[in-house]
Order: sequence, then structure tokens, then C-alpha cells
Amino acid sequence: MARNIPMRPAFAILRRAVLLIWLIFVGAGLVFANDDITEEVAEEATEDSVEDAVEDSVEATVEDSVEATVEDSVEATVEDSVEATVEDSVEATVEDSVEATVEDSVEATVEDSVEATVESEVEDSVEEAVESEVEDSVEEAVENEVEDSVEEAVENEVEDEVEEAIENEVEDEAEEAIENEVEDEAEEAIENEVEDEAEEAIENEGEDEAEEAGDDALEDFDGPESEDYDDDRHSEAEISGQLYAELEEIGQRDFVVSQELLALADATQIQQLTEIPELTLISKQSLGQLTGTLARFRVDASQGIDSIRSRLQRLLPAAAIDFNHGYEIAQTTSGDFEAGPGGQMGSNGLAGGLFRLPAANRSGDLKIGMVDTDVDTSHSVFDGTRIVSKDFLDPGQQGSDGHGTAVASLLVGRSAAFQGMLPNTDLYAASVFSRHPEQALVATSYGLVRALEWLSEMQVDAINISLAGPANMVVARAMNSLTDAGVLVVAAVGNEGPFAEPRYPAAYRDVVGVTAIDRSGRLYSLAGRGEHVDYAGPGVAVTVAREGTGDGFQQNSGTSFATPIVTGLLLHYLSAGQMRMGRLDSAVGDDFVDLGKPGRDSLYGYGLPGRAWIPDHLRPSQ
Repeated sequence: MARNIPMRPAFAILRRAVLLIWLIFVGAGLVFANDDITEEVAEEATEDSVEDAVEDSVEATVEDSVEATVEDSVEATVEDSVEATVEDSVEATVEDSVEATVEDSVEATVEDSVEATVESEVEDSVEEAVESEVEDSVEEAVENEVEDSVEEAVENEVEDEVEEAIENEVEDEAEEAIENEVEDEAEEAIENEVEDEAEEAIENEGEDEAEEAGDDALEDFDGPESEDYDDDRHSEAEISGQLYAELEEIGQRDFVVSQELLALADATQIQQLTEIPELTLISKQSLGQLTGTLARFRVDASQGIDSIRSRLQRLLPAAAIDFNHGYEIAQTTSGDFEAGPGGQMGSNGLAGGLFRLPAANRSGDLKIGMVDTDVDTSHSVFDGTRIVSKDFLDPGQQGSDGHGTAVASLLVGRSAAFQGMLPNTDLYAASVFSRHPEQALVATSYGLVRALEWLSEMQVDAINISLAGPANMVVARAMNSLTDAGVLVVAAVGNEGPFAEPRYPAAYRDVVGVTAIDRSGRLYSLAGRGEHVDYAGPGVAVTVAREGTGDGFQQNSGTSFATPIVTGLLLHYLSAGQMRMGRLDSAVGDDFVDLGKPGRDSLYGYGLPGRAWIPDHLRPSQ
């Protein structure tokens, strides 16, 4: 769009030029007034010159001024126009861009905010609704289940109590009725017999002989009646057998012999215990190698056994006083099928199915002790092996020889295709397990301590133990005596699963705790875990001798089958008479397969010992 150029600067310049000309004329007039008036020619020349000069000056000035003015005006106009146009364009562009950006940002922010808010509210609402509904549902289900469970338990308990009460009452009534009937019949029979004999005597021999016959008959009646009620005391065999049959559960996994306590102390302290009215001494045994006296007491049925134990421990703090705990065998059976003669079941002629042991180490002057069941010494793997057995069961209890046969074969057995860890080594087998209707095979603390004392007397170099159970103060003291004397004690950690509390004796100080792995080095799923695990051994589907077959085999699993393999390996490292734990680590050194996490851990302990004796193709990967 065209714009008018302002003319004010041009007129100002023109006025300045006219003023300059006037001043020149004034100056010239003054000069010419003093000169001769005749200088007209010079004046004209001057006027022409001045006019030309002024004209040139004015033209130049006007041209410069107009040109400058026009340039400034045009520049300003163009600048203003460009600035305005650019400003308008930029402003419009920026406004559009900002509006779009802000609009998008606001929309996104609002959408996110609204979405988050809605989601949060919906989630909270749904979660609260679901939680409320689930809580109500679970609470109702639990209440119903608990009610049903409690109701069923109460009903069962009441039924059992009523049934037991009725049975007892019926038994008592029947017994009383039978006793009365028998007494009546006996009295009647005796009376009739006496009367008949008296009458016959009177008739045949006279009154004196009849009275004598009557006295004889009465004496015959009084005899058996007095035996039935002769003293309320029983023999040790009767007491122990009767009490052992009554096992009482404590906690979730443990059980004890009902109303029975053990004590390991000096003779004076044992004498003090015998004088306590609530205790009846069942038996006592002076220990030589383990030191002290082992005593077994029955606690009066009217007394709480736990409170009595606590009171006695406070009374005699130097004595070891505890329950007569029960122990179970640390095994499960993975197949229980026969391998056939020769052990052709994966044993491949290697010791424990895995180790090629040096021939020089397979015999010697070692003595191995074993706490387990009895051993079937007629099996062919024990030909030529000296096995000394002794049982520590209560009179009348029935033992077993299955598990002990399997463990003994892994320790000292040998046949054409089967190889134990230390063939032909003398084995001393202490049988401590008896059959029980509810817990299958059970050993007690009392039997265990007596077995350890015997093995100590036999001067064994190592003891292999397959049982696992709760901690016991009496057993702990016996174990400490053995390990302090330099005996190597190796025990199974048990098969109660990964969440079980540590089981004993494996968890005692200086006892080697053994877990089980399969041939690939994987941990046995039921094996116990914890800081008491020292080593791992093959214990899954292990080939063992089967009792009662003569030459048959089977495969078993459990930490108790890994234990004899580790016992044998450790004895290969150690020499007789140097079995202390302090020397064991240095003897094994780094000759083990480090399983699991690097270094010792709670699953595998140090790992599998005997790495140098495992063929490369059978060695588990670390």
C-alpha cells in the first residue's frame, strides 16, 4: 500500500538556504558601500557567482535532503511495514502453534489425569469391593470349615471318650462279674468238695480226717488268690515294656515315652533323684567311657512330666535331665523292588555307585560302629566280613533288620558287582529300633545312649548314625564325650523337608551332618537344610543289599543312605586314632565337588567329598 512522503524537512532546508543568501547580500552591501560605487561590474560578477553558488548549494542541499528524507521515509515505511507484517505473521504462527501445543498438552494432561483418577477410583472401588467380598467369602468359608472341623473334632473326641468310657465300664463290669462268678463257682466248688470230702471222711475215716481234708482244700484256694494281689510292684522288664508302648506327642513332629525321664549325672546326683517321691527308678547303668550314671525314671501319673523335668533341672543344674525322646529312621524308599543277584542296578562296581577308591584303602585296622536296626549277616555281601551285633531294645520288643542291612552293605559290603566303601572292615552294629504300631520303627534316647556307651567300649574309630529327632540333653552330653575322645560321629540330617527345624544328633557340635543328592548333584527334595549340614553324599535311588534274600538288592532313597557313603569317604582321608573334627577339614582339603553356591552353604554344606575318586563322566557339575 502506497504512502505520502512528508515534505516538512525539504521546506526547512529551503528556508535555511534563503537565509544564507540574504546574509551574503547584506555582507556584500556593506562592503560595496565603503568601496567605490563604480564597481558595478564586480558586483554583477559577484551576484552571478553567488547565485550560481547558492543555486548549486541549494540544489545539492535540497537533493541531499530530499534523498535522505525519502530514503529515511522509505526505510522507515518499509521497516514498519515489514516489522508489522513479520510481527503479524509470527504472532499468528506462534499463537497457532502455542494454542495447538497448549491444547494438545492440556488435552493429554487432562486425559492422563482423568484416566489416572478414574482408574485409581475404579481400582480402589473394585479392590475394596473385591476385598470385601473375598473377605466375607473367606471368613464365611473359614468359619464354616472351622465350625465343621471343631464340631467333627469334638464329636470324635466325645465319641472316643464315650466309647472308651463305655468300653471301660463294660470291661470293669464284665471283669467284676466274671470275678464274682469265678469266686462264687470256686467257693461253691470248694464248699461242695469240702463237704463231699468231709462227708466221705466222716463216713469212712471219721471226723478228724474230714477236718484235715477241709483244711487242705482251703489252703489250695488261698494260694492263687494271694498271688494275684501279692505286691503292686512289677519287674523292670514289665515296666519298661509297658511304658514304651505309650508314646506321647510333643510339638508338631516330636514324641516321647510317656511319663518317663532320663538323667545322666554322677552317682550322688542320681541318688538324690531316687529320693524324690514323684519318681520311680526303672533302671540305672554306670557308664565307663561316657562317664557318669545313666538312670531311667517313671514319673507319677498325677504329675505333669514337663513341670517335673523343669524342677529337676533347676534342682540339679550340673546333671543332664530330659525326656526319653523317640527317634525315627531317616529314610524313604524310592522303589523297594529287587535288583536281582549281583546288585545289577546301577552300582557298576563302584563304591556307592560313584567312587573308584584306592585298593590300598579298602581294608585296614579300622573299626566302624553303626547305630541302626539289626543286620542280616547271612547276605552274600557280608561273606568274610566280621560283624558284631548287639541290641538295646526293651525286653519283649520286636526289632527289624531291613534298614541296618542296607546301611551295613554300603559301609562294608562287597560282592562280584557290588562295592561298599570299606569292604571287610570290622563292623559293630548296635540295634536300637523296635517296631511300633503308629510310628513304625522307633528308637529312644535311652537305647541310643546305651548303644553309644557299648560302641565306645569297643573302641570304634567312627560311628555311623541313621536316626534323626529332637535335641536331648542326655544324648548331647554322651555325644560330646565321644567327639572329645576323638571318635568320628557322622549322622543323617533327616528327611522332614526343607522347612524342618534342625534334627539331632546331626546338629550337635562336632557331629558331621550329611544330606543326600542324586547322581546329577541335585539335592534330595525331602532333605533337611541348615547350618548343621557339613557334606553331601549320593542318597537317591542307591543300590543296597536287601534283607532276607541271600543275595538280592534294591534301591532306596534318604539321607540315611548318603550317610554311610560319606562316613566311608571320610575314613579314607583319616587314619585310625585321628578322627577329630579339627583335622577333618584339613584332611579333605579341597578334594570335593562344590555344589550349589560357591563355598559352604546350608543345602550342600561343603559339597560332595572324594572328587578325585569320581570318574570324569560321572562327576556332578559344580
